[in-house]
Amino acid sequence: MKEQEPNEQELRELFEELEPARLEVLDEVPGNMAEDVEILKPVASEQTKARSFEPDVTGILDQDEGNIDSEALWGGHEKKSLPMGWFVLGGVAVLGLAGWAVMNVFEAQPSLKGAVDEMREMEVDSIKEMKEVRQTLDLMQDCVLGYLMATSVEEKLPYVRHPDRVKPMMQAFYKGKEMTPKSFRGFERIRSIGLENQSFVYGQVDLLDGGKYRILLEQLDDGTFRVDWESDVCYLPVAWNEYLEKSPPAPVVMRVFIKRDNFYAYEFRDEDRFDCYQLTTRDSDDHLFGFVEKDSRVAMDISHFLKRIEDYAEDTPDPDPEPLMLRLRFPENSHSKKCVWIDTMVAPRWTYVKSPELAKPGDE
Repeated sequence: MKEQEPNEQELRELFEELEPARLEVLDEVPGNMAEDVEILKPVASEQTKARSFEPDVTGILDQDEGNIDSEALWGGHEKKSLPMGWFVLGGVAVLGLAGWAVMNVFEAQPSLKGAVDEMREMEVDSIKEMKEVRQTLDLMQDCVLGYLMATSVEEKLPYVRHPDRVKPMMQAFYKGKEMTPKSFRGFERIRSIGLENQSFVYGQVDLLDGGKYRILLEQLDDGTFRVDWESDVCYLPVAWNEYLEKSPPAPVVMRVFIKRDNFYAYEFRDEDRFDCYQLTTRDSDDHLFGFVEKDSRVAMDISHFLKRIEDYAEDTPDPDPEPLMLRLRFPENSHSKKCVWIDTMVAPRWTYVKSPELAKPGDE
């Protein structure tokens, strides 16, 4: 049965009967009442289901009124801010990194400056070296140009090595011959060669007429160059064909090409006693066989020289003969005009590295 609600007249009579209550403000809560006092709570939830949010009155009363965020309380988005400590920490980190970077830059200043200075020095040295190379090439070219264009012994002498010693040889060599000048175009190839600690340069020259010219130069202490005339013309004190025909027993220094051989005959037939070499020279097909006694000084000199060449060209089955200056001598009363003694290896290649004393008759 539905409960009858009181009407307005009954409610008025009820309020008139109630005695007004007196409220007292107490300085402190009596001890026997401390446990009985409760802060009012809102109406039970089952009686107020229509409300979408039910704040806890206790929580609200305990908060500072100025700090209440209504949007947060009623389901809105709360604006969260980072604590001040994080900003301080970030600032310290940034300042630390900046300080570290600055310190590294300052610490790197000496090494960077050193690297820059070193690069500048290298650049200066490179420019200086290029200038020196250019000057060297100019001096070399001046020498070769003057040498090739000369038409007389007097014109050629200033450009040759050991001019005082070779002048009479040049005069004898060119006697009755026309000295034809050659037009220098440029160097096709240049190679530095060390002979007994002396500085030499081997050059292959291009001529204006399309020809090639090989030449050996020595660089003097003042930086200028001189042509080795003796090796250029393959100077021989006696013409090769004349030497073979006359077979003089006196020793003679000859510029020859040498290679190993095994022609053991006549007085040189003992293979256990002798080493045999084939000897030729420029502009002639005639050859001789030269012999040395094994284990002699000259045998070791020649063998050592050829061994270095052979080791360098070990993949070449038949290496070209090598140029040497040898003192040769025909045996007296020999049964063959093709066999000679090799008394001395005068010089490697065809060049006197140092100017020899005036040669004895027959040596030069």
